[in-house]
Amino acid sequence: MMAMIALAAANAARAEEPHQVALAIQISSAKTDGRYPLEQIARLTQDAGFDGLLLTDRDSMRWEYGLWPLRRIARKVVQQESIATYGWQRYFNDIERLRGQFPRLIISPGVETAPFYYWSGGLKERRLALHNTQAHMLVFGLSPGALEKLPVMTRFGAVYAPWHASDLLRLWPLVLIGAGLALMWATQPPGFMWKPSQIKRHKKQRRVAWLVLTAGVLISINNFPFRASRFDPYHGDAGVAPYQEVIDQVRQQQGLIFWAHPEAAYSLTSGRVHLQTDSQVGYLEQARGYAGYCVFYEGYTSIGRPGGVWDKLLQEYVSGRRQDPVWAIGGLAFDYDGRLEQRLADLRTVAFVEKRDEAGILDALRNGRMYVIRGNASAQFVLDDFSLSNGVGQTRTAMGQTADRMNGTPLVRVAAHFRDGQPRPVKVFLIKDGRKIAVWDKEIPFALTFEDRHADAAPAYYRLEITGAGLHVVSNPIFFVTNQHELHTN
Repeated sequence: MMAMIALAAANAARAEEPHQVALAIQISSAKTDGRYPLEQIARLTQDAGFDGLLLTDRDSMRWEYGLWPLRRIARKVVQQESIATYGWQRYFNDIERLRGQFPRLIISPGVETAPFYYWSGGLKERRLALHNTQAHMLVFGLSPGALEKLPVMTRFGAVYAPWHASDLLRLWPLVLIGAGLALMWATQPPGFMWKPSQIKRHKKQRRVAWLVLTAGVLISINNFPFRASRFDPYHGDAGVAPYQEVIDQVRQQQGLIFWAHPEAAYSLTSGRVHLQTDSQVGYLEQARGYAGYCVFYEGYTSIGRPGGVWDKLLQEYVSGRRQDPVWAIGGLAFDYDGRLEQRLADLRTVAFVEKRDEAGILDALRNGRMYVIRGNASAQFVLDDFSLSNGVGQTRTAMGQTADRMNGTPLVRVAAHFRDGQPRPVKVFLIKDGRKIAVWDKEIPFALTFEDRHADAAPAYYRLEITGAGLHVVSNPIFFVTNQHELHTN
């Protein structure tokens, strides 16, 4: 009874706060590499109780391997269905029609992109491997034109460097063309009285002229558009640089970008080609400026767990070594395997929005106002309160926010319930700076408070995990500073 009274008080205190909306993130449609048509995806998502759908069809799926020295001519190209082949404006027109069919569902079109790939081995060694085709990122909040211009390797010509005077050297095949034409001009047609030896020499000269001219034309075509590529697939792993370039461009356009499944490793042999993608956990530590990562399904074991890479990144932020915080979302990663209904029943991201529209959702994702729920009880769970105050009447600070210049002892409040009203036992973990500082065995519904009497003057953060049968909840952090310190960023 006391828990119910406390929960009612928590609900009343937060009555004026933003609305909670359930989001289905990262679903591909049959327009690209997915199984279901757009209309069926929207219907299933709405029927499963979601408020928002963030689609992530593949932007471009094109890979090529060329033979040196004419890699752009003597090449094999593999291209699969994507928005690029379907048509960008055509795809976004379909999204507009979908919005008209499902007015209660907030639909936001994003893309899933693989910025870079490279080859190792070779045909001569009969050992050819294609790397990083599954190192995916999710992009939201950009226009069709901006998405189409992302600097990704799978889009032809997308990673050319700006023109430079040194690119004039790439015009050297024109010298061959000129030499070939000069030789053709200098080689006169055979005369009526020419001897067989003269005719033979003439034919040889003409062959040389044709060879020089043909070589010049082919190399010119191969060098077109006579600009250097910042990255290419033939000189090994470029590290985080290609991904950072995409991140920077998305950020400049006021978009959001998340790592899709950073812990996933992929290995498959298809014919004579071996496909290999390693974990991108290291890239999360090296890259800057991205919005966050998918903690589920492929981001919890080494990144999201308490004391993992995510906590390391958050500590870098509060200590001023990283300019932006890193947020967690849940990515369904659904394309063609399994049944969408089952995936929707197992994972959702819940955002706190001030306005129930696409801009409100993107603003919540940009600022960390969301939590992730995994498990067959995910549709029933509601996190009513996770906030921070100083316990003397100050305004409560919620997920993604910073409690500035806090006086007194930090007071954390947590409250939760299930929609069906059924009591369920859970464990509640309060994590501060990567360490579990409090653990409770509770029965939902519950409401609790925790005074952090060991808090010092240094900037810090709190985040929350709740686990139980068919339930795993991961919150985003709340930051706080005291009068003695400020949260400095670069």
